[in-house]
Amino acid sequence: MATHDKIHGFTVPQGYFDNLQGRINSNIFIDNVKTKNTTSGYITPHLYFDNLAVKLSQVAINNNKSHKTAKIIPLYALKYAAAACILLVTTFAIYLNSSYPSKTQNQLTNISNEDIELYLQNETNAADMPLIIENVENTFLPVNQSISNQDLNEYLNESI
Repeated sequence: MATHDKIHGFTVPQGYFDNLQGRINSNIFIDNVKTKNTTSGYITPHLYFDNLAVKLSQVAINNNKSHKTAKIIPLYALKYAAAACILLVTTFAIYLNSSYPSKTQNQLTNISNEDIELYLQNETNAADMPLIIENVENTFLPVNQSISNQDLNEYLNESI
């Protein structure tokens, strides 16, 4: 039997004794805290509830005497203020649009005619033609003026 106890003895988990002292100290501290604080921690003053009804009635009487009034802006003034704000914003927007020339117009004046023609040749399709024809300056000859055959042949043979 003596050999049996030595072979199958109890084993302790690894690291059990490393943190044993901390666990024991924390359990002792918790037990001390529980025994010291047997009360709830809240103490009411002496005769607090005996005088409470009297104090509440005095506060209610004082609140009824001092009514605070708040001034409210009449609704008709609010309508005029809203209209004035809308008018001010609209006027400011119109002023900004009229005082500065169009950015697109300024940028297009810096582009040469050759660059515009090159862009139109490379980036347009048949759907854009009515818009282009509508906005091209009137550079065509009048209808009743005749064109010589030589001028017409030169124009058609000219590479675009």
